[in-house]
Amino acid sequence: MVGMSRTVREDRARAWEFLLLRAEGGRLAYWAHPSGQDPTSFPAIAVSGDEAVFANPEHDFPQKIRYRRESAERIVASVFGTADAADPAFELDYRRVPCPGVP
Repeated sequence: MVGMSRTVREDRARAWEFLLLRAEGGRLAYWAHPSGQDPTSFPAIAVSGDEAVFANPEHDFPQKIRYRRESAERIVASVFGTADAADPAFELDYRRVPCPGVP
């Protein structure tokens, strides 16, 4: 699965990131490629029906990323500075919204 995000401020893209989920060595891995930097792999450390956690303790920041489905309409991504941190450095709240022009 491929994803892409970009940060826009004052009608101008300030940052971007390509994301890739793929199988590696029999388990899921999350690849992040932010704003032209070298890509970094975060192997899955836990996957369930409602949550996926990826970690790379050797990476500077972040070291752990968690996606948690809160409902059919909402997913929360938690980004942790260290792999053993209990609290995230920040969270992103994704909610399903209607797409104009699509029935």
